[in-house]
Amino acid sequence: MGNPAYNYDYFEVNEERVKQRPQIVEKRKQNRQLKSQASQGAKSSIKIMVISVLLFAMLAAVMYCRVQLDEINAQQNELKNKIVVAQSDNVRLSMELDAKASVYNIDKYAVEVLNMYKIGEQQINYLQPDFEGELLLQKSE
Repeated sequence: MGNPAYNYDYFEVNEERVKQRPQIVEKRKQNRQLKSQASQGAKSSIKIMVISVLLFAMLAAVMYCRVQLDEINAQQNELKNKIVVAQSDNVRLSMELDAKASVYNIDKYAVEVLNMYKIGEQQINYLQPDFEGELLLQKSE
């Protein structure tokens, strides 16, 4: 074949080389596809993790708000019950006060405990001032 400096065999189409070359290109394409698929899978799994963490945080916040609302409602009901009890005590005590402060009970207490009696007509004495500075005592008749 001539001079090795001018070896034209390298320029000829070699069937073995042609067969090997597409396989290398295909393997490179497959490697690139696998890497891109792996990176896309990692991205999608990260997105799923972030979304699930956000959903969990929102669920926890909603549950916390519900618990707080239930506690406040329980406190409100307790206070309402205390108000009802206080109002009924107020009515009862007002009725007791009215009963004890009646004229009949005051008269009864004055007579029985303090030995006080109503005065009669014969016990009333009227004083009439005289313009000269003297007082005259008149007894009622």
